[in-house]
Amino acid sequence: MAGKGRASVKDMEKVETSVLLCIARAQGASNDPVRLSRNNLAKEVGVSTYRAGAAAMRLIKHGLVESAPSFSADGGQQANAYALTEMGEWYYRGIQHGMQMAGERSGE
Repeated sequence: MAGKGRASVKDMEKVETSVLLCIARAQGASNDPVRLSRNNLAKEVGVSTYRAGAAAMRLIKHGLVESAPSFSADGGQQANAYALTEMGEWYYRGIQHGMQMAGERSGE
C-alpha cells in the first residue's frame, strides 16, 4: 500500500478497508466512539498520515464512519473520536463473514 506518487483506486480501497477495520477493532463490542489520531491510524494500517486521514475522510463522506472532535479538560484538541455508523457496522460484519469463509476454505 505504501509507495510514492498517486495511488490507484484499488490501493485507496484497501486503505479505506484497513482504516475501517482498525476503527472497528478499537471499538470492540462496546460500539463507543474511540479516539484515534491520524498518526495512530497510519501506524496501524502501514501508510502515511496523509493517506490514513484521507481514507478516514472518505469513509465519513460515504456514511460508514462518524467523527467528532474531542478536547481535553483545558480545551486543547485531542485525537478525533471515530465510530462506525450502522452502515459501517453492516459492512464490517460482511468483511468478517468473508474472512471466515475464506479461512474455512483454506482449512484454517
